[in-house]
Amino acid sequence: MNIFPLRELPLRIKKKAVQYMYRHAPELYMPGTRLKVVTTMYKFFELRRKAKSSRMIIFMTEGTEFTGLADRFRCIISAYAVARAHGLPFYIYHDKGFELTRYLEPAEVDWRIARSDIRRGLNNVTLLWFIDKWPILKRTRKEYHWYWSMNLFELGVIPEEIRKTCSYSSLFWSLFKMSPHLETILAAAMNQLGMKENEYVAVHIRFLNFFEAVEERCDATDGTASKEEQLRMINRVNSTLHLIHQECRKPIVLFSDSNKFLAAPHPEFVLQLPGHVGHVLCYEHQESVTDKAFVDLMVMSKAACVYSITGQDIYGGGFSLAASFIGNKPFKKVPLAVDQTA
Repeated sequence: MNIFPLRELPLRIKKKAVQYMYRHAPELYMPGTRLKVVTTMYKFFELRRKAKSSRMIIFMTEGTEFTGLADRFRCIISAYAVARAHGLPFYIYHDKGFELTRYLEPAEVDWRIARSDIRRGLNNVTLLWFIDKWPILKRTRKEYHWYWSMNLFELGVIPEEIRKTCSYSSLFWSLFKMSPHLETILAAAMNQLGMKENEYVAVHIRFLNFFEAVEERCDATDGTASKEEQLRMINRVNSTLHLIHQECRKPIVLFSDSNKFLAAPHPEFVLQLPGHVGHVLCYEHQESVTDKAFVDLMVMSKAACVYSITGQDIYGGGFSLAASFIGNKPFKKVPLAVDQTA
């Protein structure tokens, strides 16, 4: 393989090359060794290549270890809001974990883009990374590659004039419509529940590794808590579910990242959807697990209200919040009930 030594590059290009390697191709960065750039990567920085007029925003997963489903959507919708505000075309290049079009297809906007149509090179591209405020985009001929951001709607940094004309939910359904496959498995799930939209509430609780080491070893059965601690946690959650039921007077559909917790006994007014729960980062290209994640998200988005139980040993996460945003439904955080055995 032909290589181009990084030390032979100008200092300005060196810095950009290292930055680009971290973000676009971290596997090419070799800690503890002399940095080298593959010839094909050096072409990314070739100054002779001139960009045509191609101002657009592209949400990218390429070259990154992207995380969960909710994280991807918060980035996509935030990026799309910025593109709409600036009158820029918007595209999605999703190549991590699953085929996005298996579940969601273009609606009002054809956001699909081929890898060969994406420009390369820092004279052609501006990288947008960890956006936590409303970005002011310069007038440039470059493409904007959007990699990571907070939920700009949740942060409240969306300009007033933008929030008046669109919401997270309206932007989501402007971009996406459910694929025939997602419509089919979602209809089956709703039929199994025997309820329609707004006839139930959703309760979500994320334990991370409390019951199982779900994000350390995807097939692990041993969590970080003892059996006694796990039993107390189940009892406290069930007490919390009783309090929620007293408030809403609707059936509860329970969601969690822990299969062990979901298999435990729960009150009679609590319903669940079948299937193995798994994080899409751990179960890449395992369609049954990704099917379950999308169904859970959509069923949750159709609830009359989405509750998230919070407390010690509980990881917040953004899954339930994303569902409430997608469905434009109320979102409430509920503290875990006090341990009566303490």
